[in-house]
Formats: sequence, C-alpha cells, structure tokens
Amino acid sequence: MNKLRYKEIEKNLSEKHGEIAFQVTLGIRKLGLNKYEFQQIREKIYLEAEALVENQMPSNNAFQKKLEQLSNKLTSKALKKSKIEVALNIIFVVFAIMSVCFPILYGMNFGSNLETGKFYSIGLDFYVRLDSIFSILLCFFAGVIIALLFQAMDKSKKVKVVAIASICCLSTLFIVQAISSSFPGKILKFNFILFELIFLIFGAAGYFIENYLAKKFFDKKHLNN
Repeated sequence: MNKLRYKEIEKNLSEKHGEIAFQVTLGIRKLGLNKYEFQQIREKIYLEAEALVENQMPSNNAFQKKLEQLSNKLTSKALKKSKIEVALNIIFVVFAIMSVCFPILYGMNFGSNLETGKFYSIGLDFYVRLDSIFSILLCFFAGVIIALLFQAMDKSKKVKVVAIASICCLSTLFIVQAISSSFPGKILKFNFILFELIFLIFGAAGYFIENYLAKKFFDKKHLNN
C-alpha cells in the first residue's frame, strides 16, 4: 500500500475546500466500510480535491458535487466491515474506557474511610461494596452508550447497535441488583494492577485483531480483483 497523502493535502486546502472534503469523507465513514477500504477511498477523494483546486475550481456546489460523484462511484461496491470487525471495535472502545476510568476511580478513593466508603483503595487493592456495583456499572454503561452514539456509522446501524448494547447493559444491571440484594454488605476485592492489565490487554486485542482482519479482508478482495 502506497503512502497516503490525505493529511498533506488537507493542510494545503483552503478552509472552505477542506470543510467540503471533510464532510464528504465523513459521509463515507458513516457507511461502516472496512478500515483499509475507507482509507483508500478517502485518499482518492482528497487527491480529487487537490486536482480540482489546482484547476482553479472554487469552493462551491460544483466542487462538492464532483467529490460526491466520485464518492458514490467508489463506495457503490466498497468492502464493508464484517460483523466480527464491528464487534472487535466495540470491545476496543469498551475496554479503552474501562482502562481510563478504573485508575481514576482508584485514585479518587485512595485511603477512603473503610467504614463509610462504598468503594476504597488501599495499597494495590481496590475494594467495592457489592451493593455499589450497580451504580458503578450504571455510570460505566452510560459512558459506553454515549461513546457508541458518537461512533461514525449509518444512523439505522447505530440505532441497532445502541439498542443491543442497552439491552445487554440493562440485563447485566438487573442481575447485579438481584445478586447484591441477596448478599447485603458483601465487599469485593480487586487487585488494581491485575485488572488494569486485563482492561489494557482486552482493549489492545480488540484493536489489533480488528486491524489484522480488516487488512486480511481488504487484501483478499483486491487480490481477487
């Protein structure tokens, strides 16, 4: 794969030309294309934008129409993300959030009062009262759903993904609530380093496996073509 120039081109475009090119590529991103397919199409869009600017085309409707026509042509048979790529991307987002939130929660509650604190940190251990897991998960799931809402994907697909995530979250919260009601006052202990490593490993695995599969599917399609 040749070195991509879109960032270099983007810097050299005027503000208005650049905004139009960005909006066109944003529309492409929402189609849920394979990562490498999207990169190649975005590159061609910016190369076209560069050529049009060199030919003195102003940043008007004609400029936008030219880019949209090329976009429609390139995306008509473009390779989309497989379901496993979508799932791996969600895993990456979820565990990336957890790997950031967990240290913050650990630090904010370091040395908290053991008698009154719902969760507290001592040394490398993080303690959570079972009846507090519900509120922690509620905040976490809210963060995950908000992150999904900001994902660049087709609106109908986004609604479907958020709906599935919401059902999974509500089901988990119901189970946690039922368990915590059965064991009032129960305290859970987590090793900070161990769980932070688990979050980082799962997040990295989601990212790199998705990237590997995306490249594999992209190469297979274009090798056959």
